[in-house]
Amino acid sequence: MSSKREEAKCFLRRLYRCNSSLLEYKKGLEGLQEITTENQSDDLPLDHTEKVEKYQKALEQKIISIIEKVSDATLKTLLHCRYIDFLKWDDVAVKIGCYPESIKQLHNTALDAVGDILAAEKVTENNTNEALVEKIQSGVDVKKNMGLLYEQNKNFIYKCALPYSHRIEIEDLMQEAYFGLVKAVNGFDSSKGVKFLTYAIYQVRNALCNYYYKCGRTKRIPAHLIVKLSAYHHFVYDYESKNGEPPSDEQIQSHLNLSNTQYKALKKALTESTCSLEDVVPGTDLTVYDGVADEFDIEDTVLNPIANNQVNAEIWESVNGLSPRLKNVIELRYKNGLTQSDVAKELGVSGSRIAQCEHQAYKLLKTDARMRYAAEYYGYNSSITYFGGKAFYRQHGSSTEYIALNHIEAETKLKQINEYFENIDWAI
Repeated sequence: MSSKREEAKCFLRRLYRCNSSLLEYKKGLEGLQEITTENQSDDLPLDHTEKVEKYQKALEQKIISIIEKVSDATLKTLLHCRYIDFLKWDDVAVKIGCYPESIKQLHNTALDAVGDILAAEKVTENNTNEALVEKIQSGVDVKKNMGLLYEQNKNFIYKCALPYSHRIEIEDLMQEAYFGLVKAVNGFDSSKGVKFLTYAIYQVRNALCNYYYKCGRTKRIPAHLIVKLSAYHHFVYDYESKNGEPPSDEQIQSHLNLSNTQYKALKKALTESTCSLEDVVPGTDLTVYDGVADEFDIEDTVLNPIANNQVNAEIWESVNGLSPRLKNVIELRYKNGLTQSDVAKELGVSGSRIAQCEHQAYKLLKTDARMRYAAEYYGYNSSITYFGGKAFYRQHGSSTEYIALNHIEAETKLKQINEYFENIDWAI
C-alpha cells in the first residue's frame, strides 16, 4: 500500500476510533459511578464526555470537508457510507450499486483521491525549513514545529550521521544530530539570505563529530588530539606510498607543525594502550579487576539457600506438631512426592480418606504462626486464604475488607480513565 493511501486510511478511520473510545469511556465512567456510590465515595473523575463529543463533531466535520473535495460522486458516496455512516462493505456495495468483488478496487481509488487532497493541503501550508525556523524562533508551537523540521530533514540528517555509524549506533547519532539541529535553529539569521540547511549542516556535523570524539573510542582522547592523529596517519600513509619507507620524526613534526612537547603527546597517544585490569586504582590497594562486577550473586548463591533451609525447617517443625496419622500423610505427600492414590495404597485406606486427612492437616497448619511466617517469606499473604474474591467478603468477611477491595477497584478504573485522557490527541 502506498504511503498516501495509508495516510488517507488512517485519517478517515480517526472518527471510528473516536466513537469506539467514547463508548468505552462512557461505559467505564458508569461502572465507576456505581462503585463509588456503593462505597459512598466522592473520588469520581471529571466527566469529560462533553469535551469528547465536541471533539468528535469537529473531527466529523473535518473528514466530511475532505470527502466533499473528491470529484467522483461514486467515490464520494463510498467514503461517506464507510467512514461517516460506518456501513459494512456489502451494504456499501448495495448503496453505490456495484458488485461486492469490485468494492475493494473502488475503495483503493477513493483512498488515493483522499491522499492526493491531503498531500495538496500539506503543500499549501507554509512548512518550508525557513518558515518553520521562524515559527520556532517566535515561540509558536515550538514542540510541533521542531518535530516537523526534524522529520522533513531526516534523510539529510541520516546522511550526515552515517559515516560515524561504524563505531556508534545510528539511533544515538540521530539523537545527537537533533541537538545540533536545535542549535542551528537558535543561531540561524534569515536576514543573511542563506538557506537554513546551508547553515545547519555545519552545526549538525559539528555535534556529530564532537559526540564521536567523546563516545566513539574505548579510551577517552581529547578532540584536538584526535584531529592531529588523523593528520598523522594521512601523512605517514601518503609518504610511504610515494617513497616506500616511513618518514622520520623530524619530517612528521615539520609537516604537522608541532612543537617538541606536542609531538611527544602525539607519540604517547599513539603508543598508549587502554588501562590494564591489573593496574592499581590510585589511593587504594585494589586493582581495576577488583572493581569489575562478576556473575556471582551472593544473595542468590549463599543467602537465599540458607534462608530457604531455615524456613523449610520451620515448616517441618510445624508438621511435627500434628498427630502421627496426619503427619504421616503430609510427609508421604510432600517429602516423598507421592500422589493421594499412592499414599492410600501405602497406608491401606481409601483415597477419599487421605483427602480428608490432608484437608484436616491444612486447617491445623494455617493456625500455626510458623506456617504464616513461611507463607509470607515465599510471597503468599496468609490473610488472603479465601476463595471467591469480593463475593467471599460479601457473605463471610468484614464490611471493612469489602469496602477496601471496592476502593482498590475504583482507584484502578480511575487511573485507567485518567491515562486515556492523558494519551488522547485532541488535534483535528
